[in-house]
Amino acid sequence: MEEKGKTGPGKGEDRGVGSSFGADSAPYLMATEYPWLAPWEESPKKQKVLCVGGSGDVPFFFSRMGAARVTAVDVSRPACFLMQLKAACLRELAWEEFLAFFLADIPRAETFLRSRGVSPHLPVAEREHLYRRVQGHGHESSRRFWKERFENVLSGNSPLAGKSPFEKFLHATDLFGLHLIPYLNDPAVYAQWARGAENVRVLNLSLDAALDRCAEEWNLIYASNVFEYLEMDLALKGREDEFRTYVFEFSRKAGRTLKEGGVLCWYAYERGDSPAFQERVKGLAGIFGKEWTLSAHGLAYRFSNLSGSRFRNTLICFRRDGAP
Repeated sequence: MEEKGKTGPGKGEDRGVGSSFGADSAPYLMATEYPWLAPWEESPKKQKVLCVGGSGDVPFFFSRMGAARVTAVDVSRPACFLMQLKAACLRELAWEEFLAFFLADIPRAETFLRSRGVSPHLPVAEREHLYRRVQGHGHESSRRFWKERFENVLSGNSPLAGKSPFEKFLHATDLFGLHLIPYLNDPAVYAQWARGAENVRVLNLSLDAALDRCAEEWNLIYASNVFEYLEMDLALKGREDEFRTYVFEFSRKAGRTLKEGGVLCWYAYERGDSPAFQERVKGLAGIFGKEWTLSAHGLAYRFSNLSGSRFRNTLICFRRDGAP
Protein backbone atom coordinates (compact mmCIF):
# COMPACT_ATOMS: atom_id res chain seq x y z
CA MET A 1 0.00 0.00 0.00
CA GLU A 2 1.20 3.51 -0.72
CA GLU A 3 0.50 7.14 -0.10
CA LYS A 4 0.52 9.81 -2.78
CA GLY A 5 -0.22 13.45 -3.32
CA LYS A 6 2.60 15.12 -1.38
CA THR A 7 1.71 18.40 -3.03
CA GLY A 8 -2.01 17.76 -2.65
CA PRO A 9 -3.97 17.99 0.60
CA GLY A 10 -0.99 19.11 2.64
CA LYS A 11 -0.78 22.31 0.61
CA GLY A 12 -4.41 23.10 0.27
CA GLU A 13 -5.27 21.15 -2.89
CA ASP A 14 -7.55 18.16 -3.34
CA ARG A 15 -9.56 18.93 -0.25
CA GLY A 16 -12.54 17.13 -1.70
CA VAL A 17 -16.09 18.34 -1.97
CA GLY A 18 -17.51 20.60 0.65
CA SER A 19 -15.91 22.00 3.76
CA SER A 20 -16.51 19.09 6.15
CA PHE A 21 -13.85 16.90 4.59
CA GLY A 22 -10.24 18.04 4.37
CA ALA A 23 -6.65 16.95 4.74
CA ASP A 24 -6.91 16.65 8.53
CA SER A 25 -10.46 15.28 8.85
CA ALA A 26 -10.90 12.50 11.38
CA PRO A 27 -11.39 9.09 9.78
CA TYR A 28 -14.37 6.82 10.26
CA LEU A 29 -13.12 3.95 12.41
CA MET A 30 -15.50 1.40 10.88
CA ALA A 31 -17.83 1.49 7.89
CA THR A 32 -21.03 3.54 8.11
CA GLU A 33 -22.22 2.45 4.66
CA TYR A 34 -22.97 -1.16 3.78
CA PRO A 35 -22.85 -1.76 0.01
CA TRP A 36 -22.34 -5.50 0.53
CA LEU A 37 -25.99 -5.72 1.63
CA ALA A 38 -27.11 -4.83 -1.89
CA PRO A 39 -27.61 -7.57 -4.52
CA TRP A 40 -24.39 -7.05 -6.45
CA GLU A 41 -24.97 -7.76 -10.12
CA GLU A 42 -21.62 -6.29 -11.14
CA SER A 43 -18.79 -8.58 -10.10
CA PRO A 44 -15.37 -6.90 -9.82
CA LYS A 45 -13.58 -10.25 -10.14
CA LYS A 46 -10.22 -9.82 -11.91
CA GLN A 47 -11.01 -6.15 -12.53
CA LYS A 48 -9.57 -2.77 -11.54
CA VAL A 49 -11.57 -0.85 -8.96
CA LEU A 50 -11.28 2.80 -7.93
CA CYS A 51 -13.00 3.40 -4.62
CA VAL A 52 -13.51 6.13 -2.04
CA GLY A 53 -11.64 4.66 0.91
CA GLY A 54 -13.53 5.90 3.96
CA SER A 55 -12.71 3.54 6.83
CA GLY A 56 -11.08 0.99 4.52
CA ASP A 57 -13.82 -1.61 4.92
CA VAL A 58 -15.39 -0.96 1.49
CA PRO A 59 -12.15 -1.31 -0.54
CA PHE A 60 -11.30 -4.45 1.43
CA PHE A 61 -14.75 -5.75 0.48
CA PHE A 62 -14.03 -5.26 -3.23
CA SER A 63 -10.70 -7.00 -2.83
CA ARG A 64 -12.38 -9.88 -1.05
CA MET A 65 -14.79 -10.15 -4.00
CA GLY A 66 -11.84 -10.90 -6.26
CA ALA A 67 -10.84 -7.56 -7.79
CA ALA A 68 -7.42 -7.75 -9.39
CA ARG A 69 -6.47 -4.36 -7.92
CA VAL A 70 -8.30 -1.89 -5.69
CA THR A 71 -7.15 1.72 -5.47
CA ALA A 72 -8.66 3.44 -2.42
CA VAL A 73 -8.59 7.24 -2.32
CA ASP A 74 -9.35 9.66 0.47
CA VAL A 75 -8.71 13.39 0.81
CA SER A 76 -8.09 12.92 4.55
CA ARG A 77 -4.54 11.91 5.48
CA PRO A 78 -5.65 10.33 8.80
CA ALA A 79 -8.18 8.25 6.84
CA CYS A 80 -5.37 7.02 4.59
CA PHE A 81 -3.24 6.22 7.64
CA LEU A 82 -6.13 4.26 9.17
CA MET A 83 -6.55 2.20 5.99
CA GLN A 84 -2.84 1.36 5.97
CA LEU A 85 -2.97 0.33 9.62
CA LYS A 86 -6.09 -1.77 9.08
CA ALA A 87 -4.50 -3.59 6.16
CA ALA A 88 -1.48 -4.41 8.30
CA CYS A 89 -3.69 -5.65 11.13
CA LEU A 90 -5.74 -7.82 8.77
CA ARG A 91 -2.54 -9.48 7.61
CA GLU A 92 -0.82 -9.81 10.98
CA LEU A 93 -3.50 -10.23 13.66
CA ALA A 94 -6.00 -12.97 14.41
CA TRP A 95 -9.71 -12.09 14.38
CA GLU A 96 -10.04 -11.70 18.16
CA GLU A 97 -6.85 -9.62 18.28
CA PHE A 98 -8.13 -7.32 15.53
CA LEU A 99 -11.42 -6.70 17.36
CA ALA A 100 -9.63 -5.96 20.62
CA PHE A 101 -7.00 -3.76 18.95
CA PHE A 102 -9.53 -1.43 17.32
CA LEU A 103 -12.55 -1.59 19.62
CA ALA A 104 -11.44 -2.38 23.19
CA ASP A 105 -11.85 0.42 25.75
CA ILE A 106 -14.42 2.23 23.59
CA PRO A 107 -17.63 2.26 25.66
CA ARG A 108 -20.05 2.14 22.71
CA ALA A 109 -18.31 -1.03 21.41
CA GLU A 110 -18.47 -2.91 24.72
CA THR A 111 -21.73 -4.76 24.06
CA PHE A 112 -20.59 -5.84 20.60
CA LEU A 113 -17.26 -7.18 21.87
CA ARG A 114 -18.90 -9.13 24.70
CA SER A 115 -21.36 -10.66 22.25
CA ARG A 116 -18.41 -11.91 20.18
CA GLY A 117 -16.59 -13.35 23.19
CA VAL A 118 -13.90 -10.64 23.22
CA SER A 119 -12.98 -8.68 26.34
CA PRO A 120 -14.01 -5.03 26.10
CA HIS A 121 -10.81 -4.00 27.88
CA LEU A 122 -7.26 -4.44 26.64
CA PRO A 123 -4.35 -4.32 29.12
CA VAL A 124 -1.68 -1.78 28.22
CA ALA A 125 0.95 -4.49 27.82
CA GLU A 126 -1.24 -6.44 25.39
CA ARG A 127 -2.07 -3.30 23.37
CA GLU A 128 1.63 -2.56 23.12
CA HIS A 129 2.35 -6.14 22.02
CA LEU A 130 -0.22 -5.94 19.23
CA TYR A 131 0.98 -2.52 18.12
CA ARG A 132 4.61 -3.70 17.92
CA ARG A 133 3.52 -6.44 15.50
CA VAL A 134 2.11 -3.93 13.00
CA GLN A 135 4.07 -0.73 13.60
CA GLY A 136 6.54 -1.34 10.77
CA HIS A 137 3.88 -1.41 8.04
CA GLY A 138 2.57 1.45 5.95
CA HIS A 139 4.06 4.65 4.61
CA GLU A 140 6.62 6.47 6.76
CA SER A 141 4.22 9.32 7.53
CA SER A 142 1.60 6.79 8.60
CA ARG A 143 4.06 5.11 10.95
CA ARG A 144 4.93 8.49 12.52
CA PHE A 145 1.24 9.33 12.93
CA TRP A 146 0.43 6.12 14.78
CA LYS A 147 3.63 6.11 16.83
CA GLU A 148 2.64 9.43 18.40
CA ARG A 149 -0.87 8.25 19.22
CA PHE A 150 0.14 4.90 20.61
CA GLU A 151 2.93 6.38 22.71
CA ASN A 152 0.29 8.53 24.44
CA VAL A 153 -1.83 5.54 25.48
CA LEU A 154 1.09 3.25 26.30
CA SER A 155 3.02 5.67 28.50
CA GLY A 156 2.44 5.39 32.23
CA ASN A 157 3.05 9.14 32.59
CA SER A 158 0.36 10.14 30.10
CA PRO A 159 -3.21 11.04 31.18
CA LEU A 160 -4.32 8.97 28.17
CA ALA A 161 -2.59 5.82 29.38
CA GLY A 162 -4.81 2.77 29.08
CA LYS A 163 -7.31 4.45 26.78
CA SER A 164 -8.06 3.61 23.15
CA PRO A 165 -5.98 5.55 20.61
CA PHE A 166 -9.00 5.48 18.28
CA GLU A 167 -11.82 6.86 20.45
CA LYS A 168 -10.99 10.51 19.69
CA PHE A 169 -11.69 9.85 15.98
CA LEU A 170 -15.26 8.72 16.53
CA HIS A 171 -18.16 10.55 14.95
CA ALA A 172 -21.65 10.64 16.47
CA THR A 173 -23.00 7.74 14.37
CA ASP A 174 -19.89 5.54 14.39
CA LEU A 175 -20.02 1.91 15.56
CA PHE A 176 -23.81 1.52 15.42
CA GLY A 177 -23.44 -0.97 12.56
CA LEU A 178 -20.62 -3.22 13.75
CA HIS A 179 -22.91 -6.26 13.41
CA LEU A 180 -23.39 -5.37 9.72
CA ILE A 181 -19.70 -5.52 8.77
CA PRO A 182 -19.02 -9.11 7.68
CA TYR A 183 -15.39 -9.58 8.69
CA LEU A 184 -16.00 -8.29 12.23
CA ASN A 185 -18.55 -11.03 12.87
CA ASP A 186 -17.02 -14.24 11.54
CA PRO A 187 -13.43 -15.51 11.80
CA ALA A 188 -13.76 -17.38 8.49
CA VAL A 189 -14.89 -14.24 6.66
CA TYR A 190 -12.11 -12.31 8.40
CA ALA A 191 -9.56 -14.73 6.93
CA GLN A 192 -10.99 -14.15 3.44
CA TRP A 193 -10.82 -10.36 3.77
CA ALA A 194 -7.31 -10.62 5.21
CA ARG A 195 -6.06 -12.47 2.13
CA GLY A 196 -7.25 -9.61 -0.08
CA ALA A 197 -5.76 -6.78 1.99
CA GLU A 198 -2.52 -6.74 0.01
CA ASN A 199 -4.41 -6.00 -3.21
CA VAL A 200 -5.45 -2.56 -1.94
CA ARG A 201 -3.32 0.54 -2.46
CA VAL A 202 -4.10 3.85 -0.78
CA LEU A 203 -3.75 7.28 -2.38
CA ASN A 204 -4.19 10.55 -0.51
CA LEU A 205 -6.32 12.17 -3.21
CA SER A 206 -9.90 13.19 -3.79
CA LEU A 207 -11.87 11.01 -6.18
CA ASP A 208 -11.89 13.79 -8.79
CA ALA A 209 -8.12 14.19 -8.54
CA ALA A 210 -7.61 10.45 -8.87
CA LEU A 211 -9.66 10.42 -12.09
CA ASP A 212 -7.51 13.27 -13.41
CA ARG A 213 -4.11 11.99 -12.32
CA CYS A 214 -4.16 8.19 -12.42
CA ALA A 215 -3.25 7.07 -15.92
CA GLU A 216 -5.41 3.94 -15.66
CA GLU A 217 -8.68 2.61 -16.95
CA TRP A 218 -11.15 1.24 -14.44
CA ASN A 219 -13.83 -1.43 -14.56
CA LEU A 220 -15.61 -0.15 -11.47
CA ILE A 221 -15.65 3.24 -9.74
CA TYR A 222 -17.30 3.40 -6.32
CA ALA A 223 -18.04 7.00 -5.30
CA SER A 224 -19.45 6.34 -1.82
CA ASN A 225 -21.98 9.09 -0.98
CA VAL A 226 -20.04 11.91 -2.68
CA PHE A 227 -23.00 12.98 -4.83
CA GLU A 228 -25.46 12.98 -1.94
CA TYR A 229 -23.10 14.86 0.35
CA LEU A 230 -22.19 17.48 -2.23
CA GLU A 231 -25.81 18.09 -3.18
CA MET A 232 -26.73 18.79 0.45
CA ASP A 233 -23.59 20.85 1.09
CA LEU A 234 -24.20 23.12 -1.91
CA ALA A 235 -27.89 23.47 -1.06
CA LEU A 236 -27.03 24.69 2.42
CA LYS A 237 -24.76 27.29 0.83
CA GLY A 238 -27.42 28.42 -1.62
CA ARG A 239 -25.42 27.15 -4.59
CA GLU A 240 -27.71 24.38 -5.86
CA ASP A 241 -27.01 25.16 -9.52
CA GLU A 242 -23.37 24.13 -9.10
CA PHE A 243 -24.39 20.54 -8.42
CA ARG A 244 -25.52 19.87 -11.98
CA THR A 245 -22.25 21.32 -13.26
CA TYR A 246 -20.27 19.08 -10.95
CA VAL A 247 -22.22 15.96 -11.99
CA PHE A 248 -21.75 16.81 -15.67
CA GLU A 249 -17.99 17.25 -15.29
CA PHE A 250 -17.70 14.13 -13.13
CA SER A 251 -19.62 12.03 -15.66
CA ARG A 252 -17.20 13.11 -18.38
CA LYS A 253 -14.18 12.25 -16.26
CA ALA A 254 -15.65 8.86 -15.38
CA GLY A 255 -16.53 8.24 -19.02
CA ARG A 256 -12.93 8.86 -20.07
CA THR A 257 -11.45 6.50 -17.48
CA LEU A 258 -14.05 3.72 -17.31
CA LYS A 259 -13.68 0.89 -19.78
CA GLU A 260 -16.67 0.23 -21.98
CA GLY A 261 -19.07 -1.85 -19.94
CA GLY A 262 -17.57 -0.43 -16.75
CA VAL A 263 -19.78 0.70 -13.87
CA LEU A 264 -19.91 3.82 -11.71
CA CYS A 265 -21.63 3.24 -8.36
CA TRP A 266 -22.53 5.53 -5.54
CA TYR A 267 -24.27 5.02 -2.21
CA ALA A 268 -27.27 7.01 -1.00
CA TYR A 269 -28.60 7.06 2.55
CA GLU A 270 -32.12 7.25 1.15
CA ARG A 271 -34.81 4.78 0.18
CA GLY A 272 -34.89 4.30 -3.55
CA ASP A 273 -38.67 4.02 -3.91
CA SER A 274 -39.54 7.54 -2.74
CA PRO A 275 -40.85 9.73 -5.59
CA ALA A 276 -38.55 12.64 -4.69
CA PHE A 277 -35.46 10.43 -4.76
CA GLN A 278 -36.47 8.75 -8.01
CA GLU A 279 -36.99 12.15 -9.61
CA ARG A 280 -33.51 13.32 -8.53
CA VAL A 281 -31.85 10.16 -9.83
CA LYS A 282 -33.76 10.51 -13.10
CA GLY A 283 -32.35 14.02 -13.37
CA LEU A 284 -28.84 12.71 -12.81
CA ALA A 285 -29.38 10.12 -15.53
CA GLY A 286 -30.25 12.95 -17.90
CA ILE A 287 -26.98 14.69 -17.07
CA PHE A 288 -24.96 11.52 -17.64
CA GLY A 289 -26.46 10.98 -21.08
CA LYS A 290 -27.69 8.16 -23.29
CA GLU A 291 -24.42 6.20 -23.24
CA TRP A 292 -25.07 5.25 -19.61
CA THR A 293 -27.58 2.67 -18.31
CA LEU A 294 -29.03 3.28 -14.84
CA SER A 295 -29.95 0.67 -12.25
CA ALA A 296 -30.75 1.04 -8.54
CA HIS A 297 -30.57 -1.56 -5.79
CA GLY A 298 -32.26 -1.16 -2.43
CA LEU A 299 -30.87 -2.47 0.85
CA ALA A 300 -32.36 -2.55 4.34
CA TYR A 301 -30.85 -2.99 7.80
CA ARG A 302 -31.39 -2.38 11.50
CA PHE A 303 -29.06 -1.24 14.27
CA SER A 304 -29.13 -3.84 17.02
CA ASN A 305 -28.61 -1.21 19.73
CA LEU A 306 -31.51 0.97 18.50
CA SER A 307 -34.76 -0.82 19.26
CA GLY A 308 -37.25 -0.68 16.41
CA SER A 309 -34.83 0.94 13.99
CA ARG A 310 -35.11 0.26 10.29
CA PHE A 311 -33.04 1.93 7.59
CA ARG A 312 -33.29 1.74 3.81
CA ASN A 313 -30.45 2.88 1.56
CA THR A 314 -29.81 2.63 -2.17
CA LEU A 315 -26.89 1.62 -4.34
CA ILE A 316 -27.07 3.47 -7.68
CA CYS A 317 -25.15 2.10 -10.66
CA PHE A 318 -24.45 3.63 -14.06
CA ARG A 319 -23.02 1.28 -16.68
CA ARG A 320 -21.01 2.91 -19.46
CA ASP A 321 -22.40 1.34 -22.62
CA GLY A 322 -20.67 3.45 -25.27
CA ALA A 323 -18.13 6.14 -25.96
CA PRO A 324 -18.78 9.45 -24.16
